[in-house]
Amino acid sequence: MAAKTTLVGTLVAMAAAATGCATATGDGADAKDAFADEFARFQDEFGAGKADLFGLDIDPCALLGPLGEFGDDALRMGLVVGVEGEGVLGAGVGFGGVDFVWDLYHQQMTVSRYAGAGIGAPGVGASAQAYVGAAFGFEHGVSDWDGYFVTATAEIGLPLLDDYVSLDPGAYVSAVDRDGDGFIAPSEVLAPPDGVYGFTMGVSLGVDLLPDPLPIEGSITEGYWRPYKRAIRRAYDELRNTRMFFVKKMQVRLVDHHDGAECPAGWPDVDGERDCVIEFGDPGDGYLRRAVNTAYSICHVTGRCAAPLTWPMSATALAIGALRDSGVSFERFCPDTGAAHH
Repeated sequence: MAAKTTLVGTLVAMAAAATGCATATGDGADAKDAFADEFARFQDEFGAGKADLFGLDIDPCALLGPLGEFGDDALRMGLVVGVEGEGVLGAGVGFGGVDFVWDLYHQQMTVSRYAGAGIGAPGVGASAQAYVGAAFGFEHGVSDWDGYFVTATAEIGLPLLDDYVSLDPGAYVSAVDRDGDGFIAPSEVLAPPDGVYGFTMGVSLGVDLLPDPLPIEGSITEGYWRPYKRAIRRAYDELRNTRMFFVKKMQVRLVDHHDGAECPAGWPDVDGERDCVIEFGDPGDGYLRRAVNTAYSICHVTGRCAAPLTWPMSATALAIGALRDSGVSFERFCPDTGAAHH
């Protein structure tokens, strides 16, 4: 996707707040203990020094603490990992790609494909990009990752490799084509905190047939996300046959993104008009138990959490699950964070 940015600190710092101003009593000590157990087990499987690298601790508030000031909406966050192809001819930019998207709050995953166009610095060339980032604003579930979006992207050429390799930070927001003309006007952009929005950081490999006058270039593009049903099905089939911690198979379901009902066993060959997403855990499980499946899937899909940001996001998924299991407000769960009260 043409949107590509993230700073690990910023993203982990926007990961969570509260599930609401709950009136439950207690401080969530049991949920914190359960988090410590799951985090330790997860670190043994995937950590290998990553916790120290990112300064993570076996305490959910160490992850969620800096985030309370962003409010409850910050908790409805997710991870996006994807690949994209892009072509440039003159000032015109065309692109298309595939996203793997996790909603850490609703503990769901989808695969999306997209295409779009826009304007950028004049040139002639093509590139392939890989990126990872964060998404916010999942109010209904991961199915919110659907429809129009607008991106602003920078391309920062690397020394001596400016025409071949670049870093691509950017930002994106979703949009609504209210007048149905197929183009997004500024008034149709859903500015945060409305809609889905976020950041990614990408690396591009390609060739530019025209010399770059500047080491930094930029583009503004619009595109359209749509569910990649065949890829969703393939991801579901692989995950449901994956064993967590070499013990038991991961718990995953295909559910209708509108009502949460289970999708037909033969989907999308059966009832292919239905929109389905992958949901982790059993409905009767606690949020932390479901978060373990969510976090494990991230590491499984990204080569044991080898991609940047995936390990902190996996740990954040566990922290969000523990907070939701506690049944108490963020302020009560993490009283020493200095988070803003609501």
